[in-house]
Amino acid sequence: MAQNKQTNNKTLESDAPHHIFELFLFVNPIGKTCLNCEREVMQFVHDTDKKVYIRFIASNNFQVFSNSLKNKENKPHSLHERNDMYYSAHKIAMAFKAGLLQGRKKGRRMLMNMQEHFGKKGHPFSQDELIRIVKQDQTLDLDMWLEDISSPLTLSSYQDDQKLTKQMSIETTPTLVIFDNYNYQYGLKIDRDITAKNIEKVINHMYEMSKTNYHNQPRQKANLRCISKTSK
Repeated sequence: MAQNKQTNNKTLESDAPHHIFELFLFVNPIGKTCLNCEREVMQFVHDTDKKVYIRFIASNNFQVFSNSLKNKENKPHSLHERNDMYYSAHKIAMAFKAGLLQGRKKGRRMLMNMQEHFGKKGHPFSQDELIRIVKQDQTLDLDMWLEDISSPLTLSSYQDDQKLTKQMSIETTPTLVIFDNYNYQYGLKIDRDITAKNIEKVINHMYEMSKTNYHNQPRQKANLRCISKTSK
């Protein structure tokens, strides 16, 4: 029995390059709290020795938007203010999706710059300010971005993100969902204390569980409808 266990662990270790953790971070496009979580996630990605795929999802369906306001803001907002914030979040989410067409790193950096400017620093949203932020990032092609931001492809990608938000039962932002490709039946959802340290603890635990269950359970294709309850 001990010999079999040792063989199983060696098999998993030899297959380690194919052991991938997928992180889906659902964020408010103008959320300053989400910006802090994004930085924590990117810090984890930078420091970890695991193979990680990270995707930021700009969640802007009205239910998630309303819940985020309710949970993160202390002061009430008028209907006009809420509509303005929702409109701004939609425009920033579309800008982010257009930026992603030029590369994931460029798109993520653009989103974080916009959250810093409009969310953390509280500058009023305008299309001119949006363009100015894109201009400041000299790695982005402004003309291409201006063409992409209103393209059917960008709109379709934005709508897919909102469907994914609903499919994964996301109720508020920020929320992180983690999948282990060796145990794809369920993902682990975290909607509080999203720090690099806590993510490392969760993924290390998932990794150890994979070593235990690798030969006892058949690998399964991702089923994004099966999400575990929020971790405590």
